[in-house]
Amino acid sequence: MSEPSSPRGFTDEASAAVIRRAVESDAQSLLALREALFAESDYLLWEPGESRVKVEEERKRLRSLDGAGNSICLVAVLDGVPVGFLNAIGFQVNRLAHATKLALAVRRSHWGKGIGAALLGEAMAWSRAAGLVRVELTVHTSNHRAIALYRRFGFEVEGLRRSSLRVAGRAVDEYLMSVIHAAPVPADTPATCGQSVSELVLRPAVPDDALCLSVLAMQVFLDTYATQGIRRAVAREVLTGYSEQAFSIAIANERARICVAEMAAHLVGFAHVTIGESHQLAPAGAQSELLRLYVQEPFTGRHVGTQLLAEAERLAVAAGSDVLWLTPWVHNHRALGFYRRRGYADCGQTCFVFEGESHENRLYAKRIAPPDGSA
Repeated sequence: MSEPSSPRGFTDEASAAVIRRAVESDAQSLLALREALFAESDYLLWEPGESRVKVEEERKRLRSLDGAGNSICLVAVLDGVPVGFLNAIGFQVNRLAHATKLALAVRRSHWGKGIGAALLGEAMAWSRAAGLVRVELTVHTSNHRAIALYRRFGFEVEGLRRSSLRVAGRAVDEYLMSVIHAAPVPADTPATCGQSVSELVLRPAVPDDALCLSVLAMQVFLDTYATQGIRRAVAREVLTGYSEQAFSIAIANERARICVAEMAAHLVGFAHVTIGESHQLAPAGAQSELLRLYVQEPFTGRHVGTQLLAEAERLAVAAGSDVLWLTPWVHNHRALGFYRRRGYADCGQTCFVFEGESHENRLYAKRIAPPDGSA
């Protein structure tokens, strides 16, 4: 499995929510959602009944966002009903075009259920893919829940906007928070183990890597799937499946091909292929499994995953495989999109079971070489 099934890091509700780009036909439901939000929260800019935006104006706004590379509107839909949204509005002047400003809101009845985290995660993935450098937002200094969420995604407080707002007759301070994405690594020359692309170096894992691989894998797993905290089942899964001993055994396994990605002598990601591992849902041929492809969050969007995947495919072909398959979690939309864009096809449903819990995965596969070495 390249992406382990979620140990319910998201709640069942967040897992069921659909996070997608808003389209013109969402205009009326988005206006209704915003009015409901204005009526139940003092953390938003508008007061109840203050907005005078018409449906056609909202359609025009959504249409304009489609043509802007640094702007987007995302909506969270649960059982066909919008329950949250995120606006990312980019700056239009050339000297600010690398930046965007976020506004996020979720219905009070759905607070603490992972909806905001899902929206923010999708927005951060979009901002990196769009090549943006700076993502910023403002938040009430008393909105501790939101501040904690933003910090989880790497936002830092840049400053204090004193008496920025007046709410119910009193002055309210806001924090200005931001994330700065690292500059992307050029990807015009494919890297192979032992070669570098700009700062990135890919090489085969060695026994001394087991400790760092263990810690990085735990970090990526928990950052992705334990967004609502740690449960005993999650803790046991991480400490057993991602231990230093587990990686020592994997490195020594003759069927394993583990490639590590380094920048400035620091481990930032890895790919783990199991040669000859087959699955009935994968296309017929000499199969291998992409067991894991993990990249540390600050290095996503810098082509590290792309380079690791290319190297994983090369290693599988070199070992005689012509099909590479993996099983990402059904709700890991960023991973699903990543593999689809690189030619992997959805071959059906499979499940990941641990601690008595069953979680839906999808099996993705790609033919990486002509079968039987034919041209």
